[in-house]
Amino acid sequence: MQKTRLTDDSFTIPPGFSLESYLRHSFGMFTEELVRVKVRFHKSLTRYLLERCWHPSQKNKKLKDGSLEIAFEVAGTKEIKTWILGFGSLAKVVEPVSLVTEIKDDLERSLRFCAKS
Repeated sequence: MQKTRLTDDSFTIPPGFSLESYLRHSFGMFTEELVRVKVRFHKSLTRYLLERCWHPSQKNKKLKDGSLEIAFEVAGTKEIKTWILGFGSLAKVVEPVSLVTEIKDDLERSLRFCAKS
């Protein structure tokens, strides 16, 4: 979005529409195709991550080494990718492979950008 302007256009919410239902699988506000995302977190984050529910579909699995694996069924990966990247090297995407590749590519671009400074 680059510019906004006031118009006389109106919008009627369809009968029976529920924003909560519409966004139930999103990790924020975006809704795309449903995808399973599995992330492994370093053991230093386990307690923190277990203190709250990050998404209604969340399934937690504590691993023998103390790390935590969380699986989600989310509507697209845009927002969860940003969330995962916020944990830096303490988070690793296990699946889907497409998200693993996307994050790897993003990090490589970031390294190249930083190397130019």
